[in-house]
Amino acid sequence: MLSVCIITYNQEKYIAQTLDGILMQHTNFEFDVVIGEDCSTDNTKNIILQYASQYPDKIKLLPSTHNFGVRKNFEQTLLACTGKYIAICEGDDYWTDINKLQKQVDFLEANEDYKICFHNTAIVYEDTGKSENANKQEQPITTTMIDLIDHWYMMTCSMVFKNELKVFPTWFTKAFNTDYALQMLIMGNGGKIGYLPDVMAVYRKHNEGESARTWGADPYFWLLFLFKNIDATFNKKYHKQIQIREKEIVGILASYYKTKITTSSDGIMTNAKNFVRFCFMKLYIPGLYYSKFLKQKNLKSI
Repeated sequence: MLSVCIITYNQEKYIAQTLDGILMQHTNFEFDVVIGEDCSTDNTKNIILQYASQYPDKIKLLPSTHNFGVRKNFEQTLLACTGKYIAICEGDDYWTDINKLQKQVDFLEANEDYKICFHNTAIVYEDTGKSENANKQEQPITTTMIDLIDHWYMMTCSMVFKNELKVFPTWFTKAFNTDYALQMLIMGNGGKIGYLPDVMAVYRKHNEGESARTWGADPYFWLLFLFKNIDATFNKKYHKQIQIREKEIVGILASYYKTKITTSSDGIMTNAKNFVRFCFMKLYIPGLYYSKFLKQKNLKSI
């Protein structure tokens, strides 16, 4: 009925809690756990093998001969999932409600026009111990692709979705935001997204996670890359909404470059390059700098 997709690399501190949160699930259906372990250099694989020996009919550890990288590993682990539905829990997140999967599958079984069911998630900041909920009280119960283009609001570890994607576009493993890309690929041909307000998982925010890195303007250029590819993949079906989102992203880039404009003590500008970048973004002409970004990342233009 359901496959749980886990990708993991060097997460020996967390992977046992991830697996415990999955194996404690109370369901009236069968589920398996498909793990893409990307040749960790720590004890992650040994811990998984211990669990697999205890649950040989439940846990499937995919063979790995070399390190594929997070995106390729994510793609091939998703494709190895055979259940009617797929749930995702990355190797440093964990589930906290024993009825999580049952609640979400019940929802999807009762509502055939819904493709994804997600729920609220606690974001825990490991350096401070503080936590907050990912979704606020005003989060709508039902959303669509249009809402998803407007902003990202689904934590990956909260998703259960219909297993309908059998082929991924070639750009998928090149996109930085593969979880966001996955959500839009699932929803691009229509359908609804259902939300359960119950907090049933924890997303760890820590310095070792990829999302903790900051690269200045890069995250916004990555978003432009994602939206341009989504626009092409669905033959401009959502072009109007994507254009609106792209203008917002370019506006954020303008604000970013504005903060980087520096002047000397006598008021003379000392960083003219950022002023030029600011002007281009303010006029909504990101093409030159987007092209430079693509070249730097060895990506193809759409």
